[in-house]
Amino acid sequence: MASPATYKEKGEDWAYTNPVGTGPFKFKEYERAVKMVFTRFDDYWEEGKPYLDGVENVYLSDPMTTQMAFEAGDFDLCYLFLGKQAAEIRDAGFPYNKLGSALCPVHALVTSSAEPESPLSNLKVREAIYHAIDRQGISEALGYGLMTPIHQIAPIGCIAHMPEVETVRAFDIDKAKQLLNDAGYPNGFKTRLIMPPNWANPELASALQSNLADINIEAEIEFPEQGKFAEYRFTEGGWNEGLIFQEFSNWPIWAIHPMLYWWREGPMPMYYDMAYPEGLADLVPSLLKTTYIEKDLAQQFSRALFDNKTVIPVYQLNMVAFLQPNVHANYMSFAFKNDWLPADAWMEQ
Repeated sequence: MASPATYKEKGEDWAYTNPVGTGPFKFKEYERAVKMVFTRFDDYWEEGKPYLDGVENVYLSDPMTTQMAFEAGDFDLCYLFLGKQAAEIRDAGFPYNKLGSALCPVHALVTSSAEPESPLSNLKVREAIYHAIDRQGISEALGYGLMTPIHQIAPIGCIAHMPEVETVRAFDIDKAKQLLNDAGYPNGFKTRLIMPPNWANPELASALQSNLADINIEAEIEFPEQGKFAEYRFTEGGWNEGLIFQEFSNWPIWAIHPMLYWWREGPMPMYYDMAYPEGLADLVPSLLKTTYIEKDLAQQFSRALFDNKTVIPVYQLNMVAFLQPNVHANYMSFAFKNDWLPADAWMEQ
């Protein structure tokens, strides 16, 4: 919990990079894109905790550098988005925490379906792309056991997951070509494939580009810098044309997912060039009003997205966090991705 007195005294700009609260560690130093340092708070409310003298978060953009540094013992724990590096650390025998299946993020293509001039505004075009993606091939080639092919936005085990969807064979190039022909694009078209700058790799981009090329869709790959990618996602200017590769996260309270990603009146509206399926906007506040998440309502939400193909899921990322053998921490073991309880973490000498 943040300190309202400090916020009022110092102002929002200061508070943004100088957190003052009731946590087990005190903020010491922040160096943008380099590190964030915390020291032990001796007057923490829970007697005897925290066990550690401090915590230092180090930011590295290159997964290979992260892997090498962790294996050399420079870090006590880490997690990696990319399958190859994560699998090599796993296979080297390091202990790890694994995120529960229902909480795993789903990686998907967001379409410019709200743009009338975009070919992606045509449902048959979006259905063609859905059938053109070789999810199994991508997962086997690039996942190293950490990707699960998926055809819907809700991960396996989630209350909104529809098991029957995953029993139908989707990858069908001939069907994709026929749909594209029926949509009025027998010779395909040109578009963009926009990849996130911080966690998607060129191999994945090339695989998706190749799948699209198989049905004569020529996709120019773009890796924008972080600010530009955020502009595409969060501003009404949007990205105008193309497919954005996006991670859709999940939480123990599943209703956070639709509130964050699918509620234009919510705290963080995004994807203004993406059309909402009919009735979806009304479903979100309905989901938020119930004391307990209603399974039928949650699956109705997933069904609307699946039928409309406004987003095209590719795989579920089975995330793991690695620890040195002497480290005991619940990093990425119980909640949303890298949530953890640092007050409970400890290390053997």
